[in-house]
Order: sequence, then structure tokens, then C-alpha cells
Amino acid sequence: MGAIGGLTQKMWAAARAKSDLFIMPMENCQELPSQIPSDMTVAPVNNLDEAIDAIETVTAGGKPAGIERCETP
Repeated sequence: MGAIGGLTQKMWAAARAKSDLFIMPMENCQELPSQIPSDMTVAPVNNLDEAIDAIETVTAGGKPAGIERCETP
């Protein structure tokens, strides 16, 4: 998995589409904007399995690991 371009624009587009979960690569942690849509959970992931886990967690009513993962070295 690698970083994506246009992170901020993609995040706000997802918010306008009423998404409550935004999955992003861990490689984008340094680009995380200071303002995140208020009703959105951002789930940084290392691989597809973690992305699927985040989706399943939200679907089951839980909250996946969020941007606090970006603060972990």
C-alpha cells in the first residue's frame, strides 16, 4: 500500500457524500489536515486486511482505531 494524493480533497468529498468512515494509508499520516469533518472517523491502515477490519468494525457498530495510530512511531 502507498500514500494517496489529494488526501484533503478526498476526505472532504467523502464527507459531502455523507460517508462516516474514511480509510487512508498510514503513509499519509504526515498529510493529515488539521481540520477533519466532524462526523467522520479516519482510519489509517497499513494493508487491505486492516481496511476490511475497519469496515467490519463500523458495520458492527464499533469504532475502528483512528488517527491516534498516526502518533505512534
